Amino acid sequence: MRVGLATEDRRRSRATFRTKVVGALAAMLVLPIAAGLTTAGTAAAAPAPAQAAPAVTQNPTGAAVTKVDWLSERRVALWVNSPAMGAPIQVQILLARDWNVNPSASFPSVWMLDGLRATDNENAWTYETDAESFYADKNVNVILPVGGQSSFYSDWLEPDNGKNYQWETFLTKELPPILEKDWRTTQTRGVVGLSMGGTSAMFLTARNPGFFKFAASLSGILTTTSLGMPQAIQFAMTDAGGYNSAAMWGPPSNAQWAAHDPYALAEKLKGVSLYVSSGSGTTGPYDQPSGIPGVSTNYAGMGLEILARLTSQTFATKLNQLGIPAQV
Repeated sequence: MRVGLATEDRRRSRATFRTKVVGALAAMLVLPIAAGLTTAGTAAAAPAPAQAAPAVTQNPTGAAVTKVDWLSERRVALWVNSPAMGAPIQVQILLARDWNVNPSASFPSVWMLDGLRATDNENAWTYETDAESFYADKNVNVILPVGGQSSFYSDWLEPDNGKNYQWETFLTKELPPILEKDWRTTQTRGVVGLSMGGTSAMFLTARNPGFFKFAASLSGILTTTSLGMPQAIQFAMTDAGGYNSAAMWGPPSNAQWAAHDPYALAEKLKGVSLYVSSGSGTTGPYDQPSGIPGVSTNYAGMGLEILARLTSQTFATKLNQLGIPAQV
């Protein structure tokens, strides 16, 4: 198990991302997925960002793009009206290297899921890591859902804090037709998640067979039902926005907890390329040390990283027992 990746409450450094994550993605994700590059002879040339008008695209799910904002020549923000969530959801895309110059090509995609404190303005992968510069020369579309604080990117049993979270439906049913039709994205996909997003990357892959060909968890909680974990998740969700885990999956005895447990779903990950990483929870170069050796002042972040380490090791052991290969 790799050591040194900071939690979302710590500073996620560019050096950490580049040295620990990018190498694995380049070897396990970008090259295999790039094989999914296709050419569509009927695709129209993309308009220049300054000329692009908001698209109004509908699909069988009823989801529709209501606004398009070009942030740069190869970075675009979409607002997708989600019938499941009853609200517009922002999704940003880092377009593939040849997206503008080869309008007849379609591209595989990498989906990057945020951590527990996801904001409604921007996905943290774009401002707390060097992911954007890394993918600048890669021929993949990078899909960046925005928002979803404490959501675990799942379909909740009931609304909470004014949010009707139905993220699994949005990501796996409502969004893909839009990406495929208007943004020349193929059905060859990989997913990478940090912390909360790492948990989600694994269970979304397991719950939706064939949707993702690669899944990576970075400091994810990879067992949600083991002793004390529902309580730890509730503590974290309360700390990040005041959300109630019972609104998400019910009480700990509810079957929904096991239905979203990467450990319990591990067998369904056969055939998927997997990457699992976590830190140790000890003080790193970007932490403020306390008066106790090896302990930072960020007690909550330290505790969550220790849990991520323990559950990631347990998950990796389960994969090994099942004969499912993974890079850990």
